[in-house]
Amino acid sequence: MAAPYSTTSELNSLFSNIFEGAFFVQRQMEMIPRLVSNASARTMAPRIFPKYTQNTAGTVAEGGTPTPGTLAKTSAGTVTPVIYHHQFQLTDERIMTDPDDARRDAARESGMAISTKIDADGVALFASYTAVKGTGGSVLTLANIAAAMAVLQHNSVPAPYYGVLHPFQWNDILNQFTSVNVNPINVTPGELANQALRDYFVSRYLAVNWFMNANIGTTGTAGTTFGAVFNPNAQVYDERTPMTMEIARDDSARAFRINTVIRAGQAIRRNEYAVKLRSRAFEPS
Repeated sequence: MAAPYSTTSELNSLFSNIFEGAFFVQRQMEMIPRLVSNASARTMAPRIFPKYTQNTAGTVAEGGTPTPGTLAKTSAGTVTPVIYHHQFQLTDERIMTDPDDARRDAARESGMAISTKIDADGVALFASYTAVKGTGGSVLTLANIAAAMAVLQHNSVPAPYYGVLHPFQWNDILNQFTSVNVNPINVTPGELANQALRDYFVSRYLAVNWFMNANIGTTGTAGTTFGAVFNPNAQVYDERTPMTMEIARDDSARAFRINTVIRAGQAIRRNEYAVKLRSRAFEPS
């Protein structure tokens, strides 16, 4: 019978593979950090996002002098980083019996746990946007989407536009397409290099690339679920440290504790750059 792992070099070989696998899965599974603006730093201090007040140009007569504009800053938002932490405990017996499965399972589950939490926190911000179209407890409609696009255009929000809906919200939208209102384009845009974006892309409609995200909560009052349509600068994903893995020995449990950590923050950056889409999210019959 094969001998159990007992040396540092053997264990490090096993666990480094776990880290690499977890990092790969985590990066491939995340959606929201790929759709919003990104920032980074090596501190846990809050980051304040400034915004300049909008100026208006005027006209002057020949030889006239214009009134100087005011270049003033205001705060558009603050992002405060948090610690995303996932832990596995692999016993000696587990490693002795099935080291390949333990490595694979730890890599996949650790990466998915981190990515799901980051994604869920990102879509949870949708409910905090000020502009809203749709009604809680009611079906999301094509008219709601058109109205949201009208708001973004009115606010002079530049392209690109992304839309993220719960799968049940998208099902309600899909059921409204007919030969009268042009069907969505079911072709994945070539710029979607990340696997998560390719996997969850559903169509392009009204100049918006639409995605489904099951991490959107559906437990709000009166059947309220919040999707959103936005420019990437509406939100920010601010990573302070990339994913790291530390291994600690627990002699009393005859096990190794594998701690996976990412430090990052997410926040609304430009409130006027997004419109939340409020509706029901019922399982299709």
